[in-house]
Amino acid sequence: TRSLITFGTPYRGSLNAVGYLANGYAKGIGPLKVDLSETVRSFTSIYQLLPTFECVDSGSGQLVRVGETSGLPNIDAARAAKALALHHEIRDAQKRNAADEAYRKDGYKIFPIVGIEQPTFVSAVLRNGKLELSQSFKGKVMGGDSVVPRVSATPVELSDQHREVYAAEAHASLQAPGRSLAGSSSSQVVSHAGGSVVVQADATSAARREAVMVMRMDSTMERGERRR
Repeated sequence: TRSLITFGTPYRGSLNAVGYLANGYAKGIGPLKVDLSETVRSFTSIYQLLPTFECVDSGSGQLVRVGETSGLPNIDAARAAKALALHHEIRDAQKRNAADEAYRKDGYKIFPIVGIEQPTFVSAVLRNGKLELSQSFKGKVMGGDSVVPRVSATPVELSDQHREVYAAEAHASLQAPGRSLAGSSSSQVVSHAGGSVVVQADATSAARREAVMVMRMDSTMERGERRR
């Protein structure tokens, strides 16, 4: 059986992309600083990294998708809508493939490696003309790998397949040997198996709590995805 193992792949986007577009992006060393905001905003790929789930409160008190609203600072609404449409095309193509017997027989399985327990932006609110990123979603703090929200690292179509392997690691360390795959004592690996939560014996209590919480949070975010 062919398999594809993904490491923190942002299937449903990353709030970091929202921050880069809305608030700018700069890099510096010591007194030297380069503002890359306009360059980053010119990239279509940054728009395609925008979250596909409802995550932005533009002032109404309700969370909406970036690609389905306007008036967000420095975010081109038309480009955001076009990027969201691309994700819808991918979703629709996956549904067609899933209905194809030959594809189901010969296609590969996806096994996501998902980072948890790291401070990760999962929502944003517009205040005084500026988008403020938040690590909480509807009042609850959610983890991720510091770049990709936990829920975003699993494809929508695999939401109920329980194939994830969870690792309490940052995004850039998910592929490191002896961590996510080997499950060493430093990695605190958590995974789903048959609908249950399987936690490595040395996982911290925080990792254990998050493993249970994300299963519950998934259902809320996934219902929003499936309405589209």
